[in-house]
Amino acid sequence: MNTYRELEGEKGELFVYSIVEKVLKRMDYRYGIARNSILPFDSVYGEKGYITAEFDIIVFTPFFVFLFEIKNEFYNNYDYQEPLWKLANNQMVSNPITQNHTHKQVFCSEFNIA
Repeated sequence: MNTYRELEGEKGELFVYSIVEKVLKRMDYRYGIARNSILPFDSVYGEKGYITAEFDIIVFTPFFVFLFEIKNEFYNNYDYQEPLWKLANNQMVSNPITQNHTHKQVFCSEFNIA
């Protein structure tokens, strides 16, 4: 059963996906777009698939790869350099910027991109 927060997150992801797709369709070059892609990677213990990175949206163009981490939340307190941010309901969550950076590192590592 999905929580309210998960359902709101899904709505936010679908909204951003629809906007990104509209913009890409106007471009004059080929692209690929994927949503909710999960990439297993080696844990510090050497176990493949023990840890995964979920990419909300990945856009492939002839020039760049864009990785999107989407949040549909309201924050009371956040500092771009802090690992945890406080939601409006006072719940602490991971910094989405740090989360996306980790996803980028995993993506580059798994596909041998320097």
